[in-house]
Amino acid sequence: MTAFPEINKITYEGPDSTNPLAFRHYDAGATVEGRSMRDHLRFGVAFWHTMRGTG
Repeated sequence: MTAFPEINKITYEGPDSTNPLAFRHYDAGATVEGRSMRDHLRFGVAFWHTMRGTG
């Protein structure tokens, strides 16, 4: 099931991209405030599952 079928997969296009739905600055291993970007964005995945849940 696709939640937003009219939107293509969002990809990394680099810092010069003018596409508003593109990743511009993402390095999964980069450390920000003592945590990796991967760890910071884990919340986004949990939030997505909550938003798309049935309860």
